[in-house]
Amino acid sequence: MKSFLKKEYKEGCLRFLAALLGCILTFYIWNYGNMDVILVNESLILIFSLLFPNKHDDMFFSAALAGMSSKYLLPNPGFVFLLATFAFIIFCSMKKIFVGYGGKYGTIGFLGNLLAILFSYLNQDCEYPLYDFEYYKMLNWKIYVFGPLVCGVSGFLCYIYHKYFGLTKHVACTVNGLLDSLLLLLIQERPEYDGLSFSLTYGEIFNFFQHIGLLAGLNNEAMVSSSNLTDKKEILGKHFFFIGFLAGWIYIAVMPFFIVGGKNGLMAFLASNIYIRSLRLWSKLPCFNKNQNNHKEIKK
Repeated sequence: MKSFLKKEYKEGCLRFLAALLGCILTFYIWNYGNMDVILVNESLILIFSLLFPNKHDDMFFSAALAGMSSKYLLPNPGFVFLLATFAFIIFCSMKKIFVGYGGKYGTIGFLGNLLAILFSYLNQDCEYPLYDFEYYKMLNWKIYVFGPLVCGVSGFLCYIYHKYFGLTKHVACTVNGLLDSLLLLLIQERPEYDGLSFSLTYGEIFNFFQHIGLLAGLNNEAMVSSSNLTDKKEILGKHFFFIGFLAGWIYIAVMPFFIVGGKNGLMAFLASNIYIRSLRLWSKLPCFNKNQNNHKEIKK
């Protein structure tokens, strides 16, 4: 009994250390290192996943997504530590909930951010708003068309890297993300509204879309195949594209709200739940079961 408790205590300490490292490194490197936040996040997760495979890399992943918050929301270092602590507590609480859903880790980071920012507001250390409606002004046909497409393709590629290249999910996600980020950030054109240029380039905007798609691509394959909508010969990658595509549209709808770390994961998590639960509901409809029976008879 004592050895078991000792082991659990050790594992808990290592998990908390992973949460601190993921959150603090991401937060300070991107806020003070003048680097793209997505590149920082993906690079840190890749390095940790390669150095410590299957050793609390899921906790590091979640904390790194939480650390994507702005220094204006968490101006005091104590709140960054508090953010890591909240991410750790929520992660441990949700460990056995929503298993296999893409975006779960980001959602944990998002919830941790809301709690940490609440304390920051209560302490009157932060007067920075959680929303910015200027984002709606930059929306145009390029973002409406290519944003969800980039999101969908990113989710599909994440599945391909993991399925056919033998990479772990975290490594597949970050390798794909880093390659996509380096290409997208070459786009330096900026959206314009009222004769003014927006602060973000199209490359930076589409980079957020591809990051959401990556997180959507982390769904377990069984989540879509267990719906009985697919047979063994069907390529399941299309479902990852559609989940990412849906996540892209959700992101467009709520773009100005909750500009905090983990928001990208929340978009992927919402899209994953909506799509997968819709598949399962559809599979229970009489019309679908009738088509399935007809398909089986034809095969015979």
